[in-house]
Order: sequence, then structure tokens, then C-alpha cells
Amino acid sequence: MPNSLIVSHCISTAQHRTMHKGAFLLVSLLLVASLGFAQSVEVLHAFHGGRGGSSPNGLILGSKERLIGTAGGGPGCKPVSCGIIYELNSKGEEFLLHGFTGTDGSTPNHLVPDGTGGLYGVTYTGDAYGCGNVFHLNSSGFQVLYTFKNNPDGCMGDNLIMGSDGNLYGTTYIGGSNSGTVFKLDPSGHEAVLYAFTGGTDGLLPGSSLIEAGGSLYGTTYAGGTGCLGNPGCGVVYQIDQGGKETVLYSFTDTDGDGETPNSLLRDSTGNLIGSTSLGGNSACEAGCGTLFELTQGSSGWSENVIYHFTGGADGSHPNGLVSEKGNFYGATSDGTSGGCSGTACGTIFKVDATGKFATLYTFTNQADGEDPVLSFVKTGTFVGTTFYGGDFKCPDNYGYGCGTVFAFTP
Repeated sequence: MPNSLIVSHCISTAQHRTMHKGAFLLVSLLLVASLGFAQSVEVLHAFHGGRGGSSPNGLILGSKERLIGTAGGGPGCKPVSCGIIYELNSKGEEFLLHGFTGTDGSTPNHLVPDGTGGLYGVTYTGDAYGCGNVFHLNSSGFQVLYTFKNNPDGCMGDNLIMGSDGNLYGTTYIGGSNSGTVFKLDPSGHEAVLYAFTGGTDGLLPGSSLIEAGGSLYGTTYAGGTGCLGNPGCGVVYQIDQGGKETVLYSFTDTDGDGETPNSLLRDSTGNLIGSTSLGGNSACEAGCGTLFELTQGSSGWSENVIYHFTGGADGSHPNGLVSEKGNFYGATSDGTSGGCSGTACGTIFKVDATGKFATLYTFTNQADGEDPVLSFVKTGTFVGTTFYGGDFKCPDNYGYGCGTVFAFTP
């Protein structure tokens, strides 16, 4: 990210940092080389609320190994803050890149590098119609590229990726036909709805980030499908081709433990789809503890296999995202017991290897390390993520539960 994007005021100061000497070493070498540390989590930054933000949403890697992300809070949109885009340098110091005011969007979500030092992003709410927007931020400033209007284009911008053709693709959580959309946006701001969900067997409320492969887009919806014990469907995995035709690859039912509410999706080197459901599966948790699943394409279509049923114990519950690395995949769970965060059960980091073997690698404590983790990306063996709670419990936001952290994890 060019220096001109960084405001002169550094939000976090040395006395606020929670990092110890080993963490400073980790940050200074972060993502440059494989560090070879023991299995551990190091806090790179703890949010302090107010202008500095709280409850981070995710991260991307910017230029010069700097971390760029979005969070709640911020200086604008009083009395309810509208969110920020922030940057962390190698010392864990936080710089405000943009504070949303509501008129330019609110509740920023995914960020995507534009390839020239700037970034694209999407907001969940705010702007003229309250439905969010797609924006661009670079050294020239902040620009709204497209404002969602609810109908027919969608509302609540939720995910964003850069396509191989140079266009942006994303989802809106609702709107369109009131069940969410998949959209395409070119760099000049021309938008087209590729598909509008109907809320029936085709899916309802698109959830996971999109995957592009072979000219098609793949994703999941939180609900919809063929039925789910009286609910409006347990969710689907779908494919959308270049012409906007949608094909449901799998509908979850949770009647056989396959899960409910799919929320993440990866594609492995063989073309199989691997994902997680936040609910369903093992009934030890209320509404189920969640599952890991795999979809395999055969001559007669796609078949589903449950890789792992979470139990709500030491393995965690309610998985919320996956990252692949060297043929294995890693993820995080938001809870560790059926009762939520209790004692040392505030979320976990796990690994599933190429043979399907599951292992819990780290359990969060809701102290300095945080609570409710999400993995964002991995480079040279170091995983970087955020926690929604924990860290600094003196922060004024989040009702005393902590304002969240940015962390690095080395298996």
C-alpha cells in the first residue's frame, strides 16, 4: 500500500501493545520466511475500540508485508460507528486508512488488492439506499464504484473476489428477489446481476466467499435447498456458469448428519470442493456443532462425504472458515463447548490432512489471545487471522468482552 494511503496519525501506541519480545520478533519476520516456532499464537495487535476500531472482520496482505483489514468502530457515524479500514506495520502499529461515515457505506467486509497498490472492498450497509456498496481505495483517495439499491441488484454486500478477467464478483446477502444475488462489477463501476436467488431449492442467503474455477463461480448459501426439518432449507453448494445459469451441486438436509448452514468453501488440486457447515451434524450442541464436508464430482454428478463431525468439546464447534496449505487445510471454530466460551474454550484452530485426519492445534483462552477466531490467509507456513472478541478488555466497545485481536499462528 502506498505511503500516501496512510494517515499521519498512528492509532495504537507502544504502551497499548500486548506483544512481548518474542511477538516483536515474529512480527518483524512475519510472512517473510518460515519461522519454525513451536505451535503457538502470537498477538500482533489488540484493538482498543473507539477511533482504533473493534471486532475485526478479516485481513489481506498488502505491500511491504503490511496487514490491511476492516473492523467495526472508528471515528465516523456517531453514535453508532460505521467501521474502518486499517493497516498494521511490522511493529503492530495501527494506521487508519479510511473511516466510514454512513454516506460512503458502513460495516466494511471483504477487501481485494487491485494489483497496483490499492484495494477494492464491499460494505454491508450504508450509502444512499442503506444496502451497502462496492468501493475503491488508492493513493488518489476513496471512491464508491457502485451503490446497491436492493431490487434488482441486491442488498447487504457480503463477499468480493477479483476474477481472472479483471472484473469483480461478489454476493449480496439479501435483495434481488429478496433472497440474495451474485453480481459482476467491472473496474469502471458497471454492475450486472449474474443470478438472483429465489429462496427455494436454488438457495437462500449466499454466505461463503466465491471460488472461480474453469470459467464458473462456486459458493454456498446459508439456507434454501430441499428442506431442513421445517426450516427454509439447510443451505446448498451452487455453481454459476458464465451465462448466469445456476446449478445446485448439493442440498444439505441435516437428517443424516451432513450439516446445516454451509459457510465456507475451498477447491483442492483435484477439483473436489471442501467446506464447513456452522450448524448441524453432532447434536451435542444446540442446533448441531457443525461439520467438515467434501463434494466429489463423478459420472452421475456430485456426491457428498462428511469428513468430520465437531463434538463441541476440545475439538471446538461451529467452524467458520478454511485455508489450504500444502495439501492440508486449516480452519477455526468460534466455540469450544456447547455453552460457548467457557474457561479455555473460546474457539480453536484445527487441521485436516490429506488423509482426512483431524487435529486440534490451538485453543483460545479469551485472554490476550482473543475469542472467536477466523483464519484469513497463510504465507510461508504462518497463518494470520483475527478474533472478534478478547484482547484488550478495557476497550469501551463490545460490552467488556474485548475488542478483538490480529494474531499469527505457526503450526
